[in-house]
Amino acid sequence: MGLRLQVGDLGQKLENFIEVTREEFRELRQEMNHNQAQLIELVTNRVGKNPDAS
Repeated sequence: MGLRLQVGDLGQKLENFIEVTREEFRELRQEMNHNQAQLIELVTNRVGKNPDAS
């Protein structure tokens, strides 16, 4: 019985790890999308401007 409990506990720990990892990746993806949008906005604002005029 002790071995079965340990395996079940490992399964729960793995499920928790997977869920936390998914959430962290979701947050990272959102942050990357936000950063990409900021970069696009910055580049778009610079197009056609004299680079020495900063």
